[in-house]
Amino acid sequence: MQTWKTALCLVTLLTAAACAKPPASATGEVQRQTVTDAESYCKTSAAVSHDAILARLEGEKPADTEARLRQKYVTAAQNDESRRLTLSAISIAISKAQRTNVPADSKTSVSAETKNRIADRIGEEEYRFCMNTLNANQ
Repeated sequence: MQTWKTALCLVTLLTAAACAKPPASATGEVQRQTVTDAESYCKTSAAVSHDAILARLEGEKPADTEARLRQKYVTAAQNDESRRLTLSAISIAISKAQRTNVPADSKTSVSAETKNRIADRIGEEEYRFCMNTLNANQ
């Protein structure tokens, strides 16, 4: 009986070792870092889109929106690559927001809560679209 238990433990151990994931290699670490950077970009892009559409609903001029978003997001960028990507995200978000058909009286006719819900939804969808695009390219 003792031999049977020992054999079963040995088989279990060998099976677990064979099925276990290999330790992360250097390329795995690089890939994980890239994914983290990509996810950060998607989060930034979503936040910028949220703010851009909210500004559009408030009737803010595109130049004012761009200046405000640059001050808010570009100053937080840690390196030139991040700044470049953030500036690109700002310009794309403002362009999308300006192409959105918004009623002329939206500044007064739409409640602040509704504007926030719309901006939240746009930000969520932007994040989802960005992540889906990144996952499709991998």
